[in-house]
Amino acid sequence: MRVRQAILGLTAALLLVGISTPAWAQSPVEFTDSPIIDTVGALDGDSRPAAAMAELVDDTGRQLFVAFVDTFDSPSSAQEWADTTAVANGMGDEDYLLAVAVDSRNYYFSVAGTSSVSDSDIQRINRDLIEPALRDSDWAGAVLGAVDGLGGPSSTGPDFGWVWVLVVLAVIALVVIIAIAVSRRRRRARSEASLAELRREAGSALVQADDAIRTSEEELGFALASYGDDAVAPFREALATARARIGEAFALQQKLDDAEPDTDEQRRTWYAQIVELADQADDALDAQTAAFDALRALEQNAPSEIERVHAAIEVARARRPEAAAALTTLAATYAQSALDDLLDAPAEIDGDLEVADTAIERARTEVAAGNTGPAAVGIRIAEEAVTRATAEADGVAALTQRLIDADATVDAGIADLESDLVVAAGLPADAELAAVVAETQRAVAELRSGRSITPRDPVALSSTLGVANARIDAVIRRVSDAQAATERSRAMLGRSLATAQARIGAAEEFIVARRNSVGVEARTRLASAGALLVEARGLSDPTAANDAALRATTLADEALRLAHADLTSDDGLSGLFPGAGGTTGSDFSSDIIGGILGGLIGGSVGRSSRGGSSWGSSWGGSSRRSSGSFGRSSGGRSRSSSGGRRGGGGRF
Repeated sequence: MRVRQAILGLTAALLLVGISTPAWAQSPVEFTDSPIIDTVGALDGDSRPAAAMAELVDDTGRQLFVAFVDTFDSPSSAQEWADTTAVANGMGDEDYLLAVAVDSRNYYFSVAGTSSVSDSDIQRINRDLIEPALRDSDWAGAVLGAVDGLGGPSSTGPDFGWVWVLVVLAVIALVVIIAIAVSRRRRRARSEASLAELRREAGSALVQADDAIRTSEEELGFALASYGDDAVAPFREALATARARIGEAFALQQKLDDAEPDTDEQRRTWYAQIVELADQADDALDAQTAAFDALRALEQNAPSEIERVHAAIEVARARRPEAAAALTTLAATYAQSALDDLLDAPAEIDGDLEVADTAIERARTEVAAGNTGPAAVGIRIAEEAVTRATAEADGVAALTQRLIDADATVDAGIADLESDLVVAAGLPADAELAAVVAETQRAVAELRSGRSITPRDPVALSSTLGVANARIDAVIRRVSDAQAATERSRAMLGRSLATAQARIGAAEEFIVARRNSVGVEARTRLASAGALLVEARGLSDPTAANDAALRATTLADEALRLAHADLTSDDGLSGLFPGAGGTTGSDFSSDIIGGILGGLIGGSVGRSSRGGSSWGSSWGGSSRRSSGSFGRSSGGRSRSSSGGRRGGGGRF
């Protein structure tokens, strides 16, 4: 069972935010004879912005346009409003637009996709020059900050020359990463490399992977400072895995370097193993990259992501009564054993929604405080929780259809067993056949009785049916001619495949809905069952295919049993937020926050491949870091639009 108690500590006051109502909304504007449009009198006759913008054009060739309006309208999104205005006014590569909605207090700095200004510069301009002035309602200061950031004169901004040093280092690191990636692809493509080439390749791979691990260890400190120790637990595991692989590689290198002579074949094998171990060390760090990028995307656009996840929570909440009603209806017809996998679905949905509500409200609080990193944590936790709640509701709907199908399977199976008895009656006398016929007759009677009662368990009846079918079919195959045996195998195969599919589906839905609490053994049995089912469907021999399908059914049942055992053995909740309590079926902090964030953080290091860290500039203040997955974005909220423009902005 997952979380049953609310995570305490949030106050109702955090739910209340002030919403300003503009006098009217402003559609995209048209610039005519001036690069400044001020419909709200924000600049109030201040001549400094116009003079600085003119000097910017003279000195750099870059043209800044500025629009101050009440609120954005048609579209209401700051990014879409600014990009639409820029495109409608035919702005070119070196034309830049700062659009500010004074009443609704949001803005966007729109830049052409082919502009010479980098994403990191956009981040710097927004974060250090524009937003501080906007927060103080210093409208002229925001314009002067944008001019200063684009290379024009201004006395308001500090010297950011050190940023260019970081940019140069980031470019160098990117070139190194690309070169390493190309080298790896070429290395793997060479199947007949010479011994000397293998030696050089292994040595380079070992050194680069070792450097990547050391850099990752340094970057762990930045991760700890931003997300905390619990969150980076999976990242620690990834580093431990990488260290273990490199340890094995160094041991092989030591064998190559010792005084004992080695054959060419031994050296070739060991060099190849060193390269593979180095690759595995890199892969252990690379594995989390995609998930980490997703977290960064949440952080960049936290306010809109909060609303998206909140809407998903409400949709899941609306499905909860439907799921409860469906289970009540099913309980009137089917035995508890048939519903056991999802009997607690309504309670599970309630718990997941409780987690989602708490996490999303915590995210709102963090956004209000300007803490986009912790806000992204809350958004992702809420997203995971609502996904689980939705999976529970989907599982109830699927269970209804699965039980209907199971009833139909039992009916068809009884008819088939009776057909088997007719076939057996026409076969030559055989002692084993006679015994199996008697057993099958008893099975038919039991199946008919079980099918007619209420409540019933058609899934369990299907298992009984499968055993009876297998026994009589085995005897029929032995005593009948080969053609008849083949036909019977084919007939049985369809049922075996259907039963295997149903049991695998049941196990998969159960494990997916409770994946944070289910361990590796249940997952392994489920994966093996799925592989056997695929194998069964691909076999041309119906007998072998049927055997594979039966084994798949057995493994699926074992996976479900192990998953149930995991649920009863795991409990506890550790530190999602201060004051949290309750049970989740797994260590909430480790499995959810750690699995989501620690693994995500670990992936950014892996993106460095060998020879550098790609935690990028998100941690701030370290000239040792290169522009990896953190550094690709232009500030906490910047992104590219579908129209080929870039930029950044948000609320102030």
